[in-house]
Amino acid sequence: MTKPLLSIIVPVHNAREYIAECLESVLQLGDKNYEVIIIDDGSTDGSGEIVEEFLVDHRFHLYKKENSGPADSRNVGLDKSTGRYITFLDSDDRYLKPDFLFEIIGQMEKKKCQMACFGFSKNDDGNVYAAKYTCAKAEDVAVRFLSDEVVTKSGLRFPNGIGITLWNKIFERSLFEGNRFPKGVFLMDDFKVCFEAAAKAERILLCSEVVYFYRKHIGSITLSKFSHKDYELATVPRSEMPSVEERYGRKAELVRPGYAVIYLAFINRLYNSGNRDREFEKELKEYIRKNIKIMIKTKEISMFHKMMLLGYGLLPGLYRLVMQKAFIWVMKIRYR
Repeated sequence: MTKPLLSIIVPVHNAREYIAECLESVLQLGDKNYEVIIIDDGSTDGSGEIVEEFLVDHRFHLYKKENSGPADSRNVGLDKSTGRYITFLDSDDRYLKPDFLFEIIGQMEKKKCQMACFGFSKNDDGNVYAAKYTCAKAEDVAVRFLSDEVVTKSGLRFPNGIGITLWNKIFERSLFEGNRFPKGVFLMDDFKVCFEAAAKAERILLCSEVVYFYRKHIGSITLSKFSHKDYELATVPRSEMPSVEERYGRKAELVRPGYAVIYLAFINRLYNSGNRDREFEKELKEYIRKNIKIMIKTKEISMFHKMMLLGYGLLPGLYRLVMQKAFIWVMKIRYR
């Protein structure tokens, strides 16, 4: 049996409200050469039953398992998939322009790139501009994963940054050899995998076209209230920083503002929960203060994040009071 060109991996956990819309957007690809690997991660809201309605299409495959988090689900997806190229789709998101996935793969093959990044939108209208492409050395892209905004030397603009996220990227299968998601991690499980994939790649294709609709909502895993799983939000990037600095040398300074934004997100949720780990908080605070000049000067994180970091660095007591009282209100402003 001929293997598909593209595997689309979709982890699902209690996504009844969005999963049909998500999979319908994949069907817009028509008769192109792809497979959809769906992993039901112990859903209890009927998501699996909705997915089963799509199995009449032989390219859709459903695997069920007990709930163990998106990282484990994606590993199952990698093991079950057979495509030469792999991309990931979150169950509460959808494609705006799915046909561009195959146009991007064509450009990857033409320009001999092992990985590609494309645009995404937090609004479902996308953009109306012609797609532009450029290639870059993998290391030049990797150190900018955590930027809020990226403009390449050729003028391609990524207003939301390139991101360590999986869903705005296409990977050659070879990049996952010996590269798997950390077991049991619920937050930032894509961080290590993206950096490792970029390290294995030689060239990365950048496409300006907005292909993906990212549904950022207050109920999502990254905006919900603090739990002990949130320590991953701080510990995962912290554990990766030494290898990033060793691999990229002085270029790794470009990563530090993005790390600080992640650490601040952890502190925000900690304050909102009413819990405090003062020793851990002290460690993160020292990191932010140590790198405050780099954060203010950088062009690659948003003014919103610069103001938040500056406020925390200069007036931590006042900042804590504001976040304890107004966390959800601030997040609604950020993601409106």
